[in-house]
Amino acid sequence: MHIHILAGTWEQNATLETRMNEFLKMDIFFGVATVATVVVAALVCVAFMYLIRLLSTLDRISKEVEEEAKALRSDLDEARASVKREGLKLSHLFDFFTKSATRILGKKKRKATPATAKKDS
Repeated sequence: MHIHILAGTWEQNATLETRMNEFLKMDIFFGVATVATVVVAALVCVAFMYLIRLLSTLDRISKEVEEEAKALRSDLDEARASVKREGLKLSHLFDFFTKSATRILGKKKRKATPATAKKDS
């Protein structure tokens, strides 16, 4: 009888066990939710890092395209001026394409060298 008084009735024990199970379930839920939030936050940070790298690369590419457009515009202006001065000659077209090809191929060769790759990094 003494044990029965300390432990309570079976119905009280069952209710207490149900409440403990509910608290245990809540603790597990909040633990899992916390871990999931941390993982998602880490993934978002990694995604932002890649986005920043992508935008940096796009900025560099747009600057190179802008430089090439200016150089091409300059070459076209020279070709136009020489055609106005001397008339249309095949050598003017040949000079224009030679200058442009030399500039473009020269940049590709410079990018391939290890010294310029270290400068860009």
